[in-house]
Amino acid sequence: MQTRSVIVARILIPINDKVTGERFAIFGIDCESVKWDPINFYETLMSNILILFLLSTLIFLRSFQKKNKSLTDVSHQKDLFEIN
Repeated sequence: MQTRSVIVARILIPINDKVTGERFAIFGIDCESVKWDPINFYETLMSNILILFLLSTLIFLRSFQKKNKSLTDVSHQKDLFEIN
């Protein structure tokens, strides 16, 4: 019989009481690292890259929108100045 050593990834999240600051629970997940084969890692990496790309696109569009609004306001002020 052959023995196999298993590497386990453990994630622990403490839950603290907001008033006293004492820890009253811990949520945890244990996952065998053998299950995190390269395919799972690749899929996780690609989904994270996609999320980062979408967030950066939203940030860029928001800054573009702010710049456009400020230029529109300046243009309206210039038009009002020229009318008077």
